[in-house]
Amino acid sequence: MKKILIVLLITIVSVISYANNDGVEKILKRGVLYVGTTSDYKPFTYIENGEHKGYDIEVAKLIAKELGVKVEFVPTTWKTLLDDLQAGKFDIAMGGITRTTKRQAICNMTNPYLVFGKCFLVRKGDKNKYNSLEAVNKPNVRVGVNIGGTNEALVNEYITKATVIRYKNNLDVPVALEKGEVDVMITETRKEEVWLKLDAFL
Repeated sequence: MKKILIVLLITIVSVISYANNDGVEKILKRGVLYVGTTSDYKPFTYIENGEHKGYDIEVAKLIAKELGVKVEFVPTTWKTLLDDLQAGKFDIAMGGITRTTKRQAICNMTNPYLVFGKCFLVRKGDKNKYNSLEAVNKPNVRVGVNIGGTNEALVNEYITKATVIRYKNNLDVPVALEKGEVDVMITETRKEEVWLKLDAFL
């Protein structure tokens, strides 16, 4: 476990160093690790009872503990995530961030620890109704998607005929789906397990 942690810290440090020239030395002197997170991406990052929760939140706390500093979470959005990182608003961004060529061209990224793909999330009983890209990509179909992430990028490229409703907060999309405000949500195959009242499929 310790060897794995050391490798993780070395990889994370490369991201921190890229964002700030002083890197780890500055963090140690400051005594605080600033972590940028959208807090809208279960199960990786979300807020529950006013407290940050999620897989990546636990990793951030562990990194801070190993560095011997406190951790503070800085709010960001999928649309402004890279700009905020480059502006030095935080030392590192965490929270289920998909590794893309565009992001790699701008900043250093760790190796992924989960491999997943995109899928449709629909209400129970609608699985056969929206069972293909062709079935979803129609003017009468309402597709919900969060702004600024890879989900929106997929919609922009492949779902050009449907009525697209964009949400700033990713956690608002499944709620809208359950209420019937949208018919389909674009999400990931791992993340869909969180929404038990809904159906997901490739």
